[in-house]
Amino acid sequence: MAHALVAWGVTTSEALVKALKRPDTGLNGQPTRIDLLFEAWNDHSMYIPKKTELLVDAAIETLSQSAKPKTHEPYHLNPRYWKFLQEVLPHDASDLLHILAGKYHFLQLTSHVLSDADASLWATAAPVLARIVRAGVRRHGATHVDAVNACFVDVFRALPRICEAAQVDVTAEFLAAMLEYWRLALELGSNAKKTSKFFIQESLDAFASAWDHAESLGASELRALLMDLSESSLFGPPTLSGGREMQPILDTVASFAFAATTARLALVQQIDVLALFQPGADDTIWIALWVQLCTDTIAYMRTHEPTVLPPI
Repeated sequence: MAHALVAWGVTTSEALVKALKRPDTGLNGQPTRIDLLFEAWNDHSMYIPKKTELLVDAAIETLSQSAKPKTHEPYHLNPRYWKFLQEVLPHDASDLLHILAGKYHFLQLTSHVLSDADASLWATAAPVLARIVRAGVRRHGATHVDAVNACFVDVFRALPRICEAAQVDVTAEFLAAMLEYWRLALELGSNAKKTSKFFIQESLDAFASAWDHAESLGASELRALLMDLSESSLFGPPTLSGGREMQPILDTVASFAFAATTARLALVQQIDVLALFQPGADDTIWIALWVQLCTDTIAYMRTHEPTVLPPI
């Protein structure tokens, strides 16, 4: 039997469960918890019922402890945990992760990693986090859409720090995984309205920084995902779809639309600060103006070089 298991007095599956619950001191020559996890995974001399589920649960529980306010052990910054999960998680672990998403705060864990990771750790953690955050959004996106939107803000803020040229692909995969079930959550009208308002009030500055960074890297796929996110955020509510009946009104605001393209995101933010429009309002003229403003802002972002936004 593997040395680490013997050192912890682990000779049965019951003893393994108890060992995983012990304080992770690593003192007096005892292996750390991550040592125990690797040894238990690689040891085939002892029968462990539902071995994969047990070890994945233990690893994610340990990582989740890092996201708790009073925890000082930065397990989430230990690349060995992410390498372990990358090795152990089955190819199709969606059902397992869906269950664990009801037990642990996957979005909180993701935000914690985003706030503390550097590019090197992100390259190791991102493939696993993509699967974890996908499960978290699938489980909670429809009922806690603002928590998902807040996690997007953490992505925007972290992007210039964690995503260098070598991390573009894993970052794009992570963002695509996060978007999948979030888009479905926006089919609920109240979620779409919350998201539109949240994006304008909370996300714009960080989004602009992330956009500029993706542009500087020449990361077309990442930029396309960010564009998809912004469009879905702004145009989520059905009332912002710009139906045919609004076309005469849209034709009368060409000068306003031109102002939107020249002022870019700053004008979108200023409209919200002045409370000139609130998502979900019944005033069709302001809805039409808002649609035109958002349309031209995004069109400008598609075709122009990134610039530093002026202060509000």
